[in-house]
Amino acid sequence: MDDVRNYESKFEVREKDGKTIIVGQAVPFYDGTESTQYRLSDNMVERFAKGAFTDFLRSNPKIDIREMHEKNKVLARTPKTANVWEDNKGLQYEATLNPDVSYVRDTIANIKDGLY
Repeated sequence: MDDVRNYESKFEVREKDGKTIIVGQAVPFYDGTESTQYRLSDNMVERFAKGAFTDFLRSNPKIDIREMHEKNKVLARTPKTANVWEDNKGLQYEATLNPDVSYVRDTIANIKDGLY
């Protein structure tokens, strides 16, 4: 079985101070519903609890925001062009994009078209 996310990721493209940014939720915290867990196989799910990323984020790691997890398609990176944080709903992010990069323009268009 393929790795399947049951929740629907929500991304937004915004303009802020003349720059293009994307804002979204990377991981939802499990709230008891199927829509906030990852189905890894027919009999296995993965769930993230509130606070799952707290210690990791305190270490000020460099985190890449990538297009569809593609290793060579980095859209932004903390701390310079991305911010990643936990709130009571999950792991959130905001990334400032460089529209001079062709795959970044493609990603922006795909998000606006609802493909991601």
